[in-house]
Amino acid sequence: MYITLNPDFNDFNYLSLLPIMCAFCYSLSMIIIKKTSDKDNVYTQTFAFYIGAIIISSMFYFIIGDGQYNTSNHPASQFIFREWFVDLEASILFMIATGITATLAFLLLFSAYSIASPAVVSPFEYSILLWSSLIGWLYFKEIPSLTTVIGILIIVSSGIYIFMREKIQDQSIATEKPLR
Repeated sequence: MYITLNPDFNDFNYLSLLPIMCAFCYSLSMIIIKKTSDKDNVYTQTFAFYIGAIIISSMFYFIIGDGQYNTSNHPASQFIFREWFVDLEASILFMIATGITATLAFLLLFSAYSIASPAVVSPFEYSILLWSSLIGWLYFKEIPSLTTVIGILIIVSSGIYIFMREKIQDQSIATEKPLR
């Protein structure tokens, strides 16, 4: 992950580790979803996931959402601590569309984790690396650097390797029948 971020150890800043922390939290949430999938249905999991996200996001909004802490020159800090809404009325439709799309995506993702091993599901999640690079190129004219491409290839290769290892070791990669 850090290779994908194009590290420059000459000017290292702890804020450069925020995407790694984000990836860790996301993977932790997927592990929790997998562990609780036999006890909770996919709708309960999605509801709890979104209630938690709304509570945490609301707390951050009321603490840092007005941009008063945007005092650093680091790009990660500027992104997090900037004013969240310049024009709330114009942003609300995009937030609603994003919420609906993300809810559908997480319902499908949680369903996949409830019936299959993470070694099977996670390689499909790597398509987000392609989509985010494509969106960055189309909308922001950002061309991925060589280190970003190498990092993406390492991440995808690791997922494929884990999938192949599980298959060779004859590990169960899917439940024999759906849990629900």
